[in-house]
Amino acid sequence: MNTNFGDLDYQATAGGTSSNLIFDGKDYKIKLPFEKMYFERLSDEDNGDDTDFGNGWLVDKDQNEILTKPILFYNVVQAVDSSVDKIGFLDKGLITQYNRPSNSVEYQYYEHDGSTSTGTALQASRSINFNTEFDEFTGLEVTDSLFRTYYQNYISSVLIRVLECLI
Repeated sequence: MNTNFGDLDYQATAGGTSSNLIFDGKDYKIKLPFEKMYFERLSDEDNGDDTDFGNGWLVDKDQNEILTKPILFYNVVQAVDSSVDKIGFLDKGLITQYNRPSNSVEYQYYEHDGSTSTGTALQASRSINFNTEFDEFTGLEVTDSLFRTYYQNYISSVLIRVLECLI
């Protein structure tokens, strides 16, 4: 992979075809009032199997504690197979679910055919990422990101108009 976490290389095209675009060659940086944290799924050290638990590590580049801007995340109610992952509290018993933070979430919505009050349940994923990335917990590719949903069409159309003016 060898890609910096959170980077997005955006290759624009003029009129839908590849072209040598005129840019100043500098990075376009978006400064956000929040942080994005990298989460990971924990694995069993004995056998390498995935567990039902995930975590995040909030440190600087030298692995020291750090205080950041607010962190955005999805709260995923994660089921725990208590027959496999036997974690709990003496007074309360084994944990069967917990609130897991994540950069993406799978949700269910219904597609209606217009003639009935019920519809077909469909699964989809959304992420707070700016591009297509892999969900840290499931390993599945998530394409419905902030950039693609809210910015891609706008930015593409603005860049194309700018290029048309320069040509």
